[in-house]
Amino acid sequence: MTSLSLSHSSGISDQPLLDFSIGAALRDAAARFPDRDAIVSIFQGQRYSYAQLDEAADTVAAALVALGVNAGDHVAIWSANCAEWLIAHHGAVRIGAVVVTVNPALRQGEAEYILGNSEATVIIAARNFRTYSFVDALAGMKGNLPHLKQLIYFGDQPAEAALNWPDFLALANPAARRQAAALELMVSCDQPCGLQYTSGTTGRPKGALLTHHGLLNNGFFVGEALPRKTASVCRFPFFTVTASCSAPSRRLPTAVRWSFPPRVLIPKVHWRRLPKSAAPPFTAFR
Repeated sequence: MTSLSLSHSSGISDQPLLDFSIGAALRDAAARFPDRDAIVSIFQGQRYSYAQLDEAADTVAAALVALGVNAGDHVAIWSANCAEWLIAHHGAVRIGAVVVTVNPALRQGEAEYILGNSEATVIIAARNFRTYSFVDALAGMKGNLPHLKQLIYFGDQPAEAALNWPDFLALANPAARRQAAALELMVSCDQPCGLQYTSGTTGRPKGALLTHHGLLNNGFFVGEALPRKTASVCRFPFFTVTASCSAPSRRLPTAVRWSFPPRVLIPKVHWRRLPKSAAPPFTAFR
């Protein structure tokens, strides 16, 4: 019997499809433009260069490995836009894990369905969204999430039956870093890297798997149609299809010629023109 192989159907183009992972794309960007801004989060007072983002992704990847996360495991992120959201995403997909994006506006029952249906083994969450406590919501649903192995909260506040962000990052020991590096080498562009759920307006939300190949090519070709030497603005939350799927269209500098999810977080009160001399940053509003 003839063995089957993967293939891709694409429209007419002089530009071939990209065939590398998101992790490989970030590696190359960090090597080419190590000192250029990758994340500027004004409301948090944080700034990461591409080299720093690459290093931070390594730390998250190793910390996840130390928790037992392997390629193909599902890591959920339940939070509004913040720098840590993007760092967590890059760290997870770097080792072949699949990121489950969860709408921060969901309440306990709605989030419980997605977290349970996705079989997420690790949940990384903010402590709250506006006045709604994710800590209380997760405490109320943990008993109904049989696949959950570890809960992590952004921030440095102590967390009962969970890790806070600094304690989680501290798990990235040398052995875990070596294992994460080995996993990274095995990630191909055809592997899934995201699990996005529909809104559920006509029934229960349904999950759709997204691949490295699809996200990067979506971003690259949309980015090619954008004006050069300008900043792209994404006004959507990172969990959405527009931001988390199409967000790679906020392309990197022309010399790099590929894209990532949104990089720069600029609250609406800080609208301003970004310098054209910078690596075209990725913008979003909190």
